[in-house]
Amino acid sequence: MKKWLFTFVMAGILFIPGMASADSIDLQRRIEDGQTLLINRDLPVALTVINGVLAEDPVNVEARIILAQIYKSQEKYEKSLNELDQVLAIDSGHATAFNDRGHLWLIMGRYEQAVVDCNLSLNLEPGNAAAWNNRGIAWWALDQPGQAVMDYNRALRLDNDFAAAMVNRAVAYRTLGRLDLASVDLLKAEGLGWPIKSDRVSLPGRGMMDSFMVSAR
Repeated sequence: MKKWLFTFVMAGILFIPGMASADSIDLQRRIEDGQTLLINRDLPVALTVINGVLAEDPVNVEARIILAQIYKSQEKYEKSLNELDQVLAIDSGHATAFNDRGHLWLIMGRYEQAVVDCNLSLNLEPGNAAAWNNRGIAWWALDQPGQAVMDYNRALRLDNDFAAAMVNRAVAYRTLGRLDLASVDLLKAEGLGWPIKSDRVSLPGRGMMDSFMVSAR
């Protein structure tokens, strides 16, 4: 027997250490396919693929995170929340699940809860620029633009090309009466490809809503 083919038998099953099963490789490939379909906005097919994975592996948190994102894209927010709750029941320290749930609270207008979940996410993963940005949106919505600016600053220190955070900070600066600083951020964001139009930033609320599309990346 070749040295690399070291095997042993337990309960009548042949094990080969270091070799992933074909089933696990297939599941991972299907999860990746589901993620790609989600990115490409082919939501019905993505839903079918990910539900198929979960039928075989109900505790697969990666698949449940994607399922929650699919439901969010379909504006089925309660279903998305339910999936994230299930992820956290399986893994209570899942930083992405807390951040994604915080983002859902933002969309649903439940800003205090968004702050709570963003805090939990940041306690676990302080280097997550998206969570700082999401919490900044919540602070702005709670009439605390100064706090919002500080969180956007943290997001941009972590990712200085985070155009959504620049637009959000511009909205907060506008609220604070610092139109000079708001203009600087908008110009930088435009230079990074953010489609700045006067009607998109003329009202702070509209600017905040624009950020929702990418703030939980």
